[in-house]
Amino acid sequence: MEYLTYEQPTNELIRTCLRLEILFKNIQTRLQQQTYLDSKLCCENLIEIINIIDRNDLKTLFHKELSRHIQKLQQYLDSPGADIEKIQLLLNELDELAVKINLSTNFIKPLKENEFLNSIRMYLGNPGGVCPFDNPGYHLFLNQPQHIKHNYLTTWLATLTDIHRIITLLLKLIRSSSILKSYETNNGHYQTSLDAKTPCQLIRVQIAQHLNCYPEISVGRHHLSIRFLKPDPANRPQQLATLLEFQMACCLV
Repeated sequence: MEYLTYEQPTNELIRTCLRLEILFKNIQTRLQQQTYLDSKLCCENLIEIINIIDRNDLKTLFHKELSRHIQKLQQYLDSPGADIEKIQLLLNELDELAVKINLSTNFIKPLKENEFLNSIRMYLGNPGGVCPFDNPGYHLFLNQPQHIKHNYLTTWLATLTDIHRIITLLLKLIRSSSILKSYETNNGHYQTSLDAKTPCQLIRVQIAQHLNCYPEISVGRHHLSIRFLKPDPANRPQQLATLLEFQMACCLV
């Protein structure tokens, strides 16, 4: 049976990490492809990443979150039965990334000052995106042999390696902090209380794909509410009225 997993972040940092994760995955999928469209989407996803991380507070937020995980993992070192080797490897990686992000002044400066990328960036908001008549130099680049485009794209992406490592590690730690448990609802609505003293960072809901429904998740400090809806492209989606079994995890780390 195939399942779809839906994730709902509860704070701005995790929301940013999830957006970046999608964009990095898109680029990695398309980077090896030969087509004009794949190269175009790689460039434009790269610029979307630049736009997202071009924030003065993001460096501080990343460093704070990395430090929080370091402190939490250090508490487990003295726990009976703890896998000391695994914890130490994670601590080493977290320490390394925390130092790098703390020492960096402006990790996207080379990309922000790249005239070619800026010439694409200025047209991305137009209807239809960047057309060949807007930027003929970009049109020429997209028609270059694959190895030329690949070399430029991998060089630009190398600037973002540490950011990619940070979001990958943070999301891995958060997702693995809680296992999926089974729940059910008879009327397409599920709600429960949350402990405000241990705020949840990410809600994960898994539903069998053949059931053809999706969750509409609303979460606050004290309550979690989920409506399960049947899609209807011609009309408004309808709340499920039959028994539904699903899995859910509230990731607290």
